[in-house]
Amino acid sequence: MKKLIEIFFIISVIILGIINRDSLINNWQRAFQQYFPCKQPIYYRLGTFDTRFGISKEQFIKDLASAEKIWEDPTGIDLFEYSPSGNLKINLIYDSRQLTTDELSSMNSTLDNGKESYDKLTTEYKQQQASHDQKSSDFETRLANFNVRKGNYEAEVAMYNKQGTVSAEIKNRLNTERDYLNTESSAINQLHTDLDNEVTSLNAMIANINQNANTLNMGVNQYNTISAPLSEGFNEGIYKSDPKGQEIDVYQFSDDKKLIRVLAHELGHAIGLEHVNDSEAIMYKLNTSTNMNATKSDLDAIKAVCKIK
Repeated sequence: MKKLIEIFFIISVIILGIINRDSLINNWQRAFQQYFPCKQPIYYRLGTFDTRFGISKEQFIKDLASAEKIWEDPTGIDLFEYSPSGNLKINLIYDSRQLTTDELSSMNSTLDNGKESYDKLTTEYKQQQASHDQKSSDFETRLANFNVRKGNYEAEVAMYNKQGTVSAEIKNRLNTERDYLNTESSAINQLHTDLDNEVTSLNAMIANINQNANTLNMGVNQYNTISAPLSEGFNEGIYKSDPKGQEIDVYQFSDDKKLIRVLAHELGHAIGLEHVNDSEAIMYKLNTSTNMNATKSDLDAIKAVCKIK
C-alpha cells in the first residue's frame, strides 16, 4: 500500500509539473534573476503587436537591440537576447495614450504652420508699415513745399492785381506757376487718397495678425491642456512580473528615440532597477530627456543590482 502511495505521489508530481510547466519555468527564472542577477541573459520575444503605431516588427526589434546596448555597452555584460521563445514578452499596445500622442503631433504641425503664418504676416506688416511711414514723410515734405509755392503765387497775384497792370512776361510766368500748382494739387490729393488706403490695408493686416495670434494662443493652450497629463509620470510603458511570466507593455512614443528610451527604461526594470533622481537618466521617472546613454546614476544603479565594480 505504501508503495502504491509513493507511486501515486510521483505520478501526481509529474502530471502537476506537466500541467504547470510554464508556471514552474517562470518561477524558476524569476528566482534565478533575483538571487543571481545578470548571470544569464533575459530572453525576450514579441507578444501583442498593434500596427497602428506605424512601425514594422523589424524596426521594433532593431530598437530593442539599441535599447539593450544602452545597458550592455557600459557594463560589458550580455543582459538581454531576443528569442522567439523568450520568457519576457514585449507588447505594443495602442490605447488612448498613443492616440493623444498622435493628436498632439498633428496639433504641433498645425501650430508650426500657424506660427509660420503669423511670423510671415508680422514681417509683411512691418515692411509695409515702414514703406507707409516713408511715403507719409515724403508727402508731408511735398505738401509743405506746395503750400509755400502756393502762398507765394497767391501773394504775387494779389500784388499785381492791386497794381492793375502786368507785363506779358510776368503773366506767362504766373500762368505757368498756376498750371504747376493745379497739377501738383491733383497729385498731392491722389497721394493723400493712396496713403488713406494704405492705412486701411495696414489696419486690416493688424486685425488679421491679432486673429492669428489669438488662434495660435488658443491652439497652444489646447495643446498644453492635452499634453499636461503626459508629464505626470513615465506612463509610456510598464514592466510586469508574476508567476505567469514577465511582460513589458509599451503604450506610447512620439518618435524612434523616445521608443528606444521607453524600451531601455522598462528593460532596466526587468533587470531589477528602480527609478533614480537624475532627470537625464534612463531610469528617471519622466521620459522628458533626449539623452540616449546611461548616466552615472543609471550605472551606479545597475552596478549595485548586478554586483559589479
